[in-house]
Amino acid sequence: MVPSNPSAAQEMMKLAVKRPLRVLIVDRSAEDAKRLVRLLREGGYDPAFERVDTADSMATALEQSWELVIANSGIPNFGRLDALALLKEKGLDLPFLIVADIDNEEAIVTALKAGAHDYITKGNLERIALSVERELRAAQTRRERQVGAEHLQRHRDLQTALIDASLAITSTLDLKTVLNFLLEKVDIVLPNSATTVRLYNRETGALEPITCRNIDENEWRAANRSSNRNSRRKVNRPALHNGFPIRLDKAYSDLGSVDIFRKYGFVSYLEVPLLAKDEMLGVLGFYAHKGHQFSQEEVEFLSMLATQAAIAIQKSQLYEQTRKQKAELERANKVKTEFLSLMSHELRTPLTAIIGYTGVVRDGIFGQLSVEQEEALSRVLSRSNNLLEMIESILQATIFETEEVKVQIATFSLSNFLSELRLLYRVPMDKDITLIWDYPSQLPTIRADRIKLTHILRNLISNAIKFTDQGDIKVSVRHSPETKKVTFKVTDTGIGIPSKALPSIFEMFHQVERPETRPYGGMGIGLYIVEKFTEILGGTVEVKSKPGKGSTFTVAIPDGI
Repeated sequence: MVPSNPSAAQEMMKLAVKRPLRVLIVDRSAEDAKRLVRLLREGGYDPAFERVDTADSMATALEQSWELVIANSGIPNFGRLDALALLKEKGLDLPFLIVADIDNEEAIVTALKAGAHDYITKGNLERIALSVERELRAAQTRRERQVGAEHLQRHRDLQTALIDASLAITSTLDLKTVLNFLLEKVDIVLPNSATTVRLYNRETGALEPITCRNIDENEWRAANRSSNRNSRRKVNRPALHNGFPIRLDKAYSDLGSVDIFRKYGFVSYLEVPLLAKDEMLGVLGFYAHKGHQFSQEEVEFLSMLATQAAIAIQKSQLYEQTRKQKAELERANKVKTEFLSLMSHELRTPLTAIIGYTGVVRDGIFGQLSVEQEEALSRVLSRSNNLLEMIESILQATIFETEEVKVQIATFSLSNFLSELRLLYRVPMDKDITLIWDYPSQLPTIRADRIKLTHILRNLISNAIKFTDQGDIKVSVRHSPETKKVTFKVTDTGIGIPSKALPSIFEMFHQVERPETRPYGGMGIGLYIVEKFTEILGGTVEVKSKPGKGSTFTVAIPDGI
């Protein structure tokens, strides 16, 4: 028979479908407990209950799962507040209702202040089902809020970890330091896991162990070496497809280390590729205990962490590659410099003897010479002196590369210095040029490195002579008391230098690549030495030039007075 009253039908449905409820009742009276259970059944619940009346029995009962605690009064040595304290001690957030006498208001207030969620008076027990329903909803709301807060805090922790990881990879180029820092961040999502980093060896194509966390590194490396020696222990595993992570819940991917991971109780495995600019650098391996399945949130975080790790690895590898290249270049440069220095020393000694003996023969010490013989010996001397200048330039250049150049400051007459310099030059007999010396008869005494100043001017004058076939070469010197500087200018009417070549003419071994310069030879060291020595003397060097018109080099140094 179906009732005609809708409310009656709803009441019958309510009675027919009862909500299961696990309730722990703290009461010394079994009859009172049964009454509470009966009232709950009448209110639409199907309670499974246990009655306790001591601290020990309640502690034992709390090892099970409960939805609600109802505490009555009148238990000797174990009151409602004791039960509430025990519940808190266990860290359980369960709705806690007290049954109290209507006239005991003070006890009700005390219990509520201590953490009880609600109360019901003994004279109004018929409403207990409504109180239970209200507290169950409130408990559900608290749990949802707690889950939401924990999820939000977890999200913040993950974001902070990624920011810290990003900062870490910019703070150092030491690979192991960065990787260890990044692996520490794994504990945020997998606190009881193990992590490994293996990188591909570009020469062998094998994955090699780099570092690990939460397992013994020596044991792990030994297991990898053992696996590499015994290929029969390897088990097939999925290949990395398109750079996506691989989840294996009951297998191992770092299969050379199966035994060691089984020893530590790790079963579930997540493999994340280390990709940088579409290049596979290696893999990150994450190991969890039995029963753990990697969530999507964990996979996403660990994938982002792997991206940070890949960036750090690539930066470190590029740095290491650059460092090795730099070391190789330095070694090669050192060998080159030592070779040039050795050869220059070995060449200078016999060449000096050749120049000396040739001069003796040309001057007629061993007998009268014909004009043709004297001219031929003069040419030998001229070319030998040019060669000696080149060798001395190489020696000077190698000193710049291998050791600190010493400055020998002395006081000397600038006029006498220039008179001695003039004696060093003879205009080549096959060139129609005039060497002009332009300086006042009275020049001051200066303090400078005489030898280096000689090298500067000789190199400039020799260059001017070499690149001028006809016309004038003018060497002018001026002293300015106001600026306390001496200015030397060497001007020629030679082939000149293109403007685009001017910025690089002072580089070592640099030569202007033009058809007009090829017949002149040279090593491109003279102007390099000019600039270096000028800087050592605290001066400056400038050049102005026009192709086909000639060049002017200006050197200004302090007078040291």
